[in-house]
Amino acid sequence: MGPTGPIIDNPDSVNIGANNVEFGYFPRRGRINTGKAVTFTNMGDTPHTATAYDKGKIGAWDTGVLLPGQSKTVSFDKAG
Repeated sequence: MGPTGPIIDNPDSVNIGANNVEFGYFPRRGRINTGKAVTFTNMGDTPHTATAYDKGKIGAWDTGVLLPGQSKTVSFDKAG
């Protein structure tokens, strides 16, 4: 089961580990339109990744390891 909470439409960014919640992502869930790019930023104190997860398997994208303060922008060129 994945994250719960409201779905945010087309966020420009996702912060990882912000506000002393080391393994938290904000927004927790998002709906991204095809062609949109989203920047993932590690605001925490430990390395993190953001990885697509689809039906129990690793999905189509991954940020790779982001060290504290690092960011990576992911473009969502395909629906799904």
